[in-house]
Amino acid sequence: VREIGFDERFRIGQGIDFILRVGECCPMEVMGECLYTYRINYRSTIRQDATHTVDMIRQVLEEACRRRGLTAEAMAHRLPQPSRFQHRNRDTAIIPHCMNSVLQSRQSRRYGEAIRTAWICLLLKPYDPYYYKPAVYALLPLGLIKYYRKRKESIQ
Repeated sequence: VREIGFDERFRIGQGIDFILRVGECCPMEVMGECLYTYRINYRSTIRQDATHTVDMIRQVLEEACRRRGLTAEAMAHRLPQPSRFQHRNRDTAIIPHCMNSVLQSRQSRRYGEAIRTAWICLLLKPYDPYYYKPAVYALLPLGLIKYYRKRKESIQ
């Protein structure tokens, strides 16, 4: 993958661009056991201007759509949208990743790890209900979560 590179125009989103390019020419698989932790640095580049970050990630994904012959309009429901809550834009994708991590931990019967991930997420912004979503995922029955996600996807 060393030769694949990434589009240097994207100051923010280079990692996403690189992974998408690798996936376009090499088979890839999501490995649930290889979960990672977040390094949360409130002075990092992506946190300085949250709206710009969401916009750059959107541009990376739109470019990937063009390379693959997809219209960005057809994929609009999957592209990141700026939140009306600025602090949520600063934490781009942390909540969905935490939710997926909680689900993968629970599906692997690692309940303590699921609770720990939910707790760490909750501590990021304890006064914002959005950050409680991984905790809800840690406690709800898996069947109910699966039903909710399937229903939500069919609405979009």
